[in-house]
Amino acid sequence: MTLPVLAVTSGEPAGIGPDICLDLAFADLPCRCIVLGDKNLLQSRAEQLGKTITLQDFDPQGGKPERGILEVLHIPLDAPCQAGKLHPANAAYVLKLLDTAYQGISDDLFDGMVTAPLHKGVINDGHASDHFFSGHTEYLAEKSQTEQVVMMLAGGGSPAIDLEIAAAGNTEVVSSEMKTMKMLGATDAIEDILITLGKQYHLIRPLQKHEGLFLYSVLDKSKSNLALARRSLVDVERNLS
Repeated sequence: MTLPVLAVTSGEPAGIGPDICLDLAFADLPCRCIVLGDKNLLQSRAEQLGKTITLQDFDPQGGKPERGILEVLHIPLDAPCQAGKLHPANAAYVLKLLDTAYQGISDDLFDGMVTAPLHKGVINDGHASDHFFSGHTEYLAEKSQTEQVVMMLAGGGSPAIDLEIAAAGNTEVVSSEMKTMKMLGATDAIEDILITLGKQYHLIRPLQKHEGLFLYSVLDKSKSNLALARRSLVDVERNLS
């Protein structure tokens, strides 16, 4: 059985991307992960983190390496890099990682792409793109001439959330809020209901075209973007219509 080959762009060289990529050498995955990045940077970062890893040049005809070996498609940095210190001179390097992965997919060298974090501000400061760089999704959509872009956010959920209790309780919340708005004479539809706790946001969005149904999202306040979460629920509702 031939394993799928995934191009993993290592992202902003001064950030956490290279660190994350190093752990792929020890991951038990049903695919070959080829890290795109500067081989010397990855070796240096491994030494800084105390990780014993062998870096192996990517061979399209090769097989999945043994544990502790990381396959790398070497793409050199444009300027020296130090962890934690951003350098606009490496902005073009970050985009080259994406371009190489995209071209590899087009040439059937790779079956897919996984992207490590990058820094949008540094890419714009380095004037690496012909116009304002707003992120991976938009950049790759333009390259592939994709008109409609879809982003899916997925998570395993939390064992602390009992969905049956949450569904029952939030049904009462939505019903009560609708009755209150009616009593107040408010005619606008409820877009969403936000419950803010010490460490969480609970976001409820009643579906306008499906009376009695609602979308429910629980967010970690320290890690989430409330505006993005609201936008995501709007997109989900639109796709359900």
